[in-house]
Amino acid sequence: AKRYNIGGTYKGQVFILVGSITPNNTGGFLLTGQINTDSSFYSPNLLLLNCDKDGNILWSKIYRTSMVPSRIQKTQSGGYVIAGILANSKVPILMKVDSSGNLIFHKYYYLPNSNVGNSLVVSSSGGVEHYVMSGITATGNTVNNYSPFLLCTNDTGDIQWQHIYGTQDTSQANDLIPTFDKGYLIGGGRITNGTQQLLLLKTDSAGNLQYGIEKGTGINGASYLVNSVVNFHGDVMIAGDFIPSANNRYTWSHLSPHGKGLCNADN
Repeated sequence: AKRYNIGGTYKGQVFILVGSITPNNTGGFLLTGQINTDSSFYSPNLLLLNCDKDGNILWSKIYRTSMVPSRIQKTQSGGYVIAGILANSKVPILMKVDSSGNLIFHKYYYLPNSNVGNSLVVSSSGGVEHYVMSGITATGNTVNNYSPFLLCTNDTGDIQWQHIYGTQDTSQANDLIPTFDKGYLIGGGRITNGTQQLLLLKTDSAGNLQYGIEKGTGINGASYLVNSVVNFHGDVMIAGDFIPSANNRYTWSHLSPHGKGLCNADN
């Protein structure tokens, strides 16, 4: 375990909340977080820590932006791209830095209504790098109805396409992975008639929906939720919660060879 002392205090204390982590270019890791070095506790700054394999800091950067980071990925050019939201808001943000942490761009994406950008994939097409961010946006007649979205930008952060997968129910988009056919798979949940169901959405490389899966409530109204979707040696692993009652919650996982069987709601 490592304890990091980052300069600056507020009433003798620095507030740091860890966000996401990714391997760096030297065998170590890059860590994101929120840091408050003054009285602006509700307007945190973005922190990047670049560490070697033993956790020793190679460099650290503080960016004076009220960004709450959710996911960081390495770019194919050796830099890093970070997805998150604006603090005290739900506006998705995409930020890109080079291998030394120097800022390349920092952009906001104002989709309709309230938004959350919580997952990120780096891909390429025709030799051009793309960044695909997933999240939820308010739809329907009330602000409590949320639908998953995908937003794709080029390597300079300009939007190439975006899709909202509309529903009158409340949905969650908790994770996103690329698939073997260069499409994308979103994992989450959907609340229908007061009960949460497992939700998987499969798209092509342009974000067009190919199919969606909702797993039913099971015995006695039990609920399901996908928390994580992972590429596992060419296969797709999904994991989440099984909630048989208000006082009980269990984890579950399912391995689908090469993503096959995910189009069958009984798997």
